[in-house]
Amino acid sequence: MQIFFETMFQKNTGCFPGLVRFTLKLNAMKQFLTITLLLSIIAGCSKNAPEATIAEEPVKTVQIAEVPLVAAFSIVDKDEVKEGFVASFQNTSTGAVSYKWDFGTGDVSEQRNPTYIFSGCGPKTVILTVIDAKGNEQTFSVQLEVHCTGKHVPTDG
Repeated sequence: MQIFFETMFQKNTGCFPGLVRFTLKLNAMKQFLTITLLLSIIAGCSKNAPEATIAEEPVKTVQIAEVPLVAAFSIVDKDEVKEGFVASFQNTSTGAVSYKWDFGTGDVSEQRNPTYIFSGCGPKTVILTVIDAKGNEQTFSVQLEVHCTGKHVPTDG
């Protein structure tokens, strides 16, 4: 997002009016918010000459806050997860740029909020590993009971 503020000025020099532009740039990344303030001074020196930028330098760039890397998720209707039916995972992690899910069955996913169909019943440990832009990792796991239904789920192979 960018916000502009401009003001015109003119001196008795025969030049084009000058223009001062303040530009505020907001850059919201997954890790932090950066604010950059640019100052542009634009002036021309003849009626036929195009305007020229005299200066456009960042005045100040500030990193506001770094979001801590925290791995967390919940399972929608956790007590109702059954073999052969879709289980939905709601990722509530912060500071991550990539995700690695392990469903405790040998199957994995890199989606932010995956769904998964368990082909067997019994206890499962679902593990989420999150990674930030610097390569740091955090892991979070949930123990889950997949209820038996007798519904056959085809497997590859």
